[in-house]
Amino acid sequence: MAKKRKKQTQSQPPDRSVFILGDRAKNVITILFLVAFCLGLFLRFYALELKPLHHDEGVNSWFLLNLKKDFPAGWKYDPENYHGPFLFLTDIIPFSIHESIFSLRCMVALFGSLSIALLWPLRRKIGRVGVVTAGFLLAISPTNLFFARTNIHETFLIFFTLGTIVGAIRFWESKRPVYFILMTACWAWVITNKETYIMTGAAWFWAAVGTYFWFSVTRENNELAPRRLISAIGKWMKEHYQVVWLAILVFIFIIAIYYSSLFTNIKGTTSDLINSLLIWRKTGTKGAGHEKPFIYFFRILWRYELPIIAFGLGGIAVAFIRRNAFMLFAAIWAVLLLFIYSFIPYKTPWLAMNFILPMLLLAGFFVDNVYRSVRGSPLLVTITAAVGAVVLLAWGSGISWTVNFIEYDDDSHQIVYSQTRRDINDLMESLEDYAHSKAQGYDTEIKIVSDEYWPLQWYLRKYKHVGYWGKIIDDSDAPIVLGRTKIQDDLEKTLKDTYYSELYSVRPGLDLYLYTRLHRGKKPEEEIKGTEPVKVEKGSLKQGLRAKYFKKINPVGKPNTTKIQNPFDFHYDNEDEKKAGLNITSPFSIIWEGLIEIPRTGQYLFATESDDGSWIFIDDQLVVNNGGTHGIKYESNTIMLDKGFHQIRVKYFDSAWGAVMKVRWGPPGEGEGPIPANLLWHSE
Repeated sequence: MAKKRKKQTQSQPPDRSVFILGDRAKNVITILFLVAFCLGLFLRFYALELKPLHHDEGVNSWFLLNLKKDFPAGWKYDPENYHGPFLFLTDIIPFSIHESIFSLRCMVALFGSLSIALLWPLRRKIGRVGVVTAGFLLAISPTNLFFARTNIHETFLIFFTLGTIVGAIRFWESKRPVYFILMTACWAWVITNKETYIMTGAAWFWAAVGTYFWFSVTRENNELAPRRLISAIGKWMKEHYQVVWLAILVFIFIIAIYYSSLFTNIKGTTSDLINSLLIWRKTGTKGAGHEKPFIYFFRILWRYELPIIAFGLGGIAVAFIRRNAFMLFAAIWAVLLLFIYSFIPYKTPWLAMNFILPMLLLAGFFVDNVYRSVRGSPLLVTITAAVGAVVLLAWGSGISWTVNFIEYDDDSHQIVYSQTRRDINDLMESLEDYAHSKAQGYDTEIKIVSDEYWPLQWYLRKYKHVGYWGKIIDDSDAPIVLGRTKIQDDLEKTLKDTYYSELYSVRPGLDLYLYTRLHRGKKPEEEIKGTEPVKVEKGSLKQGLRAKYFKKINPVGKPNTTKIQNPFDFHYDNEDEKKAGLNITSPFSIIWEGLIEIPRTGQYLFATESDDGSWIFIDDQLVVNNGGTHGIKYESNTIMLDKGFHQIRVKYFDSAWGAVMKVRWGPPGEGEGPIPANLLWHSE
């Protein structure tokens, strides 16, 4: 009988609460987790300089540029300066070696990647399959990926938040002092990152209270009473008081070294730490221009993080069913933070990372439990894995890849917020071309007349004579002037010289005119003359000009559409008419270019009548300057041209509302009218 009972005992299935994998399966899962980490590493470092500097990156880079000049003696943390000091004292390491966008972002990309690796120690809590799932979800999460490629504080905050959780879990599992110290150190680093740690701390406190009372009220016979758990922790701390004191000293040291500005301002350890909370309290409750409706974060989760939320909700349900204390804690943590941040008026998309983190853990836990339920059937395992792979692939190759590598400056995406548009690259290309070909290079005087200019100070850091004015000044003239559109009319009244102007959309709400000086004074210095005619066989040409359409204000870069077009004229009063006539809506711009056939030598008049700006170039010389944002406006000028073919380029942009464009000419001795279609050509 004893042998029979032994045989029956051996044949019993393993306890489902302790999921045991074979060595081969463990190796496969380990490899998959490494794949998830490598994927996250690749996505965070690939084309890291692709995206222009974010508004906040511009601010942070300015502090770093100043810090680099006199480090460490010149460093002093100021709580007014956009969150905690950790970012600056971390970024200064690569930034001191090489000054580039990559060096600005490499640390945040590294910490974003290491956040994936930090999931592995949680495999005993959410399962090996769970950490692999969470790893892939974190690797391709649109929100986490976007801000792991943007040098702001949130990714560092998330890393140390997760580090605190990992330290606490590993301490409870092993009772090793090193994990207790690691936990307190990570929490200290959380505090040095951003004032919103107070929200996470509050959520953790109430999540712990909620978990304690849930298991106290619903405790089953085989479960450890929560009060005994608290007693056990208290007992360990009494027995290892030296470790507790060491952890406290480590905590104080980390806080002090950052908030005291490397021990040069000892009182900052307390005063600056407290002031940072007071400043954020004012910002958070007032909104500071970032007020959003209660539903704001729910929309972000629905549009960008749906797999995490779907699996995470499943994880919440399973946490209650399986009575998993840690996952129940994570569920309360996630829900509390979501509602806390939703109730506060101040909302930015990167704040969502704080409650996406616990939802990731719950999502992994849910998938791990699904795998446990089907593990006995190879077919079901295969189907489950295939469905999960399809979901991740579709999500990753769809919205995540699109928003991070294609439409990274398209503010129709909620997570693309205060992001500088790629137009700034075009602006800098035009500015640098003028500065180095027609002015004094890096010694060129540049005046920026705008109350908003970030991140221009980064892009103009090599220029020695850049002045920033938040309002119009009496003497605004310089070889290069940058002015905000809302002060265009008043600014141009102060300009005494003649300029060529182009409009660039730096970011939502910040459009700047780039004025490059043509000559001093308002009158032309001399009569405009064309160059010698282009030598070309007429038989090799085709009629019409090549028109390039751009879905942005400035027509540079790769066009959205190219076609042969003639004539130029159109008049549209609304977006529907633009769509029907041009197959494009505001904002947009067009370049028409090719050759104009001049029938006889003489003085020719050219003119545009447009809403908004337009220009005509003949033989690469600006003839008509009708630039700027304005209603229907007429401008004309004359140029001496020899008989033959001459290069012509016409530029136009429309920012909003009506779109009007008319091009006119007047041959010698004739009246003004449209350019005949049979005189406009383009080469193959």
